[in-house]
Amino acid sequence: MNLASQLDLSQMEMVEGIKNFIESSDIKENDKVFLLADTRSDAASLSAVCMVLKVIGAIPTVMIMDHLARYRTVPPEALPAAKETDCFVLVWPVFMTSALNQIRQARTSTSDVDPSTGVPGQPKLVYLEAAPGMFTSEYARYPNKLLWAIGEKVKAVVGRGHEIHVQCPLGSDLTSTYDPSKLYAMQTRPVEPGGRSHFPWGRCGVFHGAGVADGVVYMSCIQGIPGVLDPPMKVTVQENIVVSVEGGEAATHVRSIMDRSKDIKPLVFDEIMFGFHPKAPQWLADQDYMHWPHNSKAVWVGMGAASETWSRISPDGGVFRASVWIDGEPVMDEGRLLLLQDPELRALAAEYGDPYELLDSPVSHAM
Repeated sequence: MNLASQLDLSQMEMVEGIKNFIESSDIKENDKVFLLADTRSDAASLSAVCMVLKVIGAIPTVMIMDHLARYRTVPPEALPAAKETDCFVLVWPVFMTSALNQIRQARTSTSDVDPSTGVPGQPKLVYLEAAPGMFTSEYARYPNKLLWAIGEKVKAVVGRGHEIHVQCPLGSDLTSTYDPSKLYAMQTRPVEPGGRSHFPWGRCGVFHGAGVADGVVYMSCIQGIPGVLDPPMKVTVQENIVVSVEGGEAATHVRSIMDRSKDIKPLVFDEIMFGFHPKAPQWLADQDYMHWPHNSKAVWVGMGAASETWSRISPDGGVFRASVWIDGEPVMDEGRLLLLQDPELRALAAEYGDPYELLDSPVSHAM
């Protein structure tokens, strides 16, 4: 099949990023790929993905539904596809955290956190950030193997620690203990962990309730509200409980959650991640109201998801220009990942191009 005859010029510019998605998701010839999208999904990106999948010999099927709300269950119309598919793709902005076990119920129950529960033949699950412009960005075009090598370095540092400390110029000062055996969302190879992946990726989950968090954190963006928060949202945490929230529209929303839950359960502070993707684009992250690229670049925090009461309400967002220490060892300096100077990473980057452009430069003129 001649791609150039099937895709327009703007879609041809997506091909390199789409090939990275296919490699990251470990999609092979003859694999059946089910893509669940909704009416907000980017039609040009979806069309280009299907065309490239067909070129490699995979078999794509697309279901486009009305607005699929964040954190809801997989619609029953899509569940039968789990019996037939090899890879189940949730296409931006579709995001369902409970989806993995749902789509695998037709086979054998498993976990999307623990890789040891994976069963051969079960469908892989991929969250695909196919927002407009994503596939043409360096975020998607970045060499997978170099990003995975960076992830291995991050995992080694965080895996030997027990405390994370976060500060930022706005005044964030947050400390949390964590269990290094419970790191999550780390992808250092295709479809890791447990057969679930996310493309593009590049983030390390450090704290998800297994530890004690205290302090203040300033969130500069929050999922559901496009752009940068003005003013930022100040969240005060005492022993994993959100005790106060100050700021504008986002803070008013979170306080309403706190007020409605106060007689049932307090709002729980339950997530600290930080991103390590050198080319996660600010412009795309600001435009995307899910802010996924910020998740791959900044410190990312969340509230509520650990509580059964608020399993479908999880105010997550980014802490910009953050500095991070693991057991007192500096890891990130105002958003700049320090281990990118590692000689092994510099040597690997040289195999793909200029190490400065791939690891250090905040912008690129390559395109």
